[in-house]
Amino acid sequence: TKRAQDTRPFVQQVISLAQKDPVYIDNFSNQSSLLCKKITTIKNDYRLLTDNIEQLYLLLNDLGQKADIDIISTEHQLIHDIARHHGGSAKPSGAGGGDVAMALISIEHQTAFIHDITHAGFIIIKLKTAH
Repeated sequence: TKRAQDTRPFVQQVISLAQKDPVYIDNFSNQSSLLCKKITTIKNDYRLLTDNIEQLYLLLNDLGQKADIDIISTEHQLIHDIARHHGGSAKPSGAGGGDVAMALISIEHQTAFIHDITHAGFIIIKLKTAH
């Protein structure tokens, strides 16, 4: 996103929310953990994978709203919107609010996605998955 983010204030806000609403944090943790496990075990099902990343994005967005922190920054929202436009999904990586987003785009849409994302001013870090 070309914007660094200090995680400490986000962590403090989540700790404060956990003290006020421990049931919400427990539910968030359980749902997040389940989605992450699903994402790491999905093989050869692009739609299921992007759907699970989308659910994680929505879960993080809800946490940000509940904790009054900007997990889904303006930049992350734009990256997400561009990814969705190209049939994929994207979510903040780490604490959110800046730094890096992870996008999953099918091979047939990668060129158009890269064009749109770089035109929007973002930098691509290409990763390869292990088979």
